[in-house]
Formats: sequence, structure tokens, C-alpha cells
Amino acid sequence: MERLRHARQFLHHLPAQEGGKDYFEKLMTAFDKAKEDHIAVYGPDNHMRLTNLHETQSIDMFSYGVADRGAPIRVPHSFIKNGYKGYLEDRRPNSQGDTYQIASRILKTIATVPTAVSSAPHLKAVSA
Repeated sequence: MERLRHARQFLHHLPAQEGGKDYFEKLMTAFDKAKEDHIAVYGPDNHMRLTNLHETQSIDMFSYGVADRGAPIRVPHSFIKNGYKGYLEDRRPNSQGDTYQIASRILKTIATVPTAVSSAPHLKAVSA
């Protein structure tokens, strides 16, 4: 159960350093585009749990909200107050999901979002 909590509340390096509303909105767009890929690894029977009832959003929808327990991505007040830096909570994984697959899927989605660090010309890889 402890591993699931850590998989659901993901603290990741790039948003903690990158921050900013623009990066956050790009990140949420990436999560929206990959929602089916995420649901595929978030555990069995989520179609029975994510029904738009009882503080859950429908399995085929995506949204985010500050302190919104009904949104798939819950954004803590502290995240906004800290310049859009810190952790976000993905509320969709269930207790039977493989936390390694869940974390892997989250990290793959994060990696699709360009950052100032990844686009800085002096930091690009040079081929030999």
C-alpha cells in the first residue's frame, strides 16, 4: 500500500526545478493525450470505479483541479503557491495496479514535455 501511495503522489525532478504555469499546462496536456495509456496500467476494473460518482471522474475523461478530489489529477494549494512546483496527485491508479508500471507510465508522459533544460543549446548531446 505504501508503494501505491508513492506512485499516486508523484514528486518528480523536472517540475520541481522547471515549474511555472506554462510547463504545468503542457504537462497536463500530455497527461490528457496519454490518458488511455495511463488507464491501461492503473489496475484492473477501473471502469467500475471511475464512474463520475463518489469523487471520481469518468474513466474516459481527464481534468485537473486545485484541491479537487474528483479530478484525476489533484493539484495541492502548495503547488500553486510555490510557483507551480512540487508534487501532483494522480488519483486514478487502484490498489491492484503494479506500481512499477504506473510510475513508468507517469515518467514516460513527463518525458514528452519539453523543458528549458532539454531545449538549451549548450546542454544538447553532441554526437561523436
